[in-house]
Amino acid sequence: MSILDSFRDWQTTDALIERITTVDNTTTGDQDETSSTIGTLKCIFWVGKQAERVVAEKIRGTVSAVAIFDPGSDVKLHDDVTVNGIEYNALDPDNVALQDEAVVVPLGAKK
Repeated sequence: MSILDSFRDWQTTDALIERITTVDNTTTGDQDETSSTIGTLKCIFWVGKQAERVVAEKIRGTVSAVAIFDPGSDVKLHDDVTVNGIEYNALDPDNVALQDEAVVVPLGAKK
């Protein structure tokens, strides 16, 4: 049984996860970015003051929203996360207490 089973009656939302990778272009000397879609994952999602209550005080000023995913979800630092048409950056995914029960992902506004 997962921690998220306790929230099974909560409404979930879809989050599109995209990973940006950079590679050095030896021809131009620039860094080229490529985007790959990881997938659309279900999550529990909070914005605003609700989200602030879930994260540490030291990062509250940079957090616009929070998403909670199943532990097998492949969400990494700096991934692009789109929820309800709004793009965010994954700030610091946290496997809560290293229990492999839930991954809490603070989301910052996409710049």
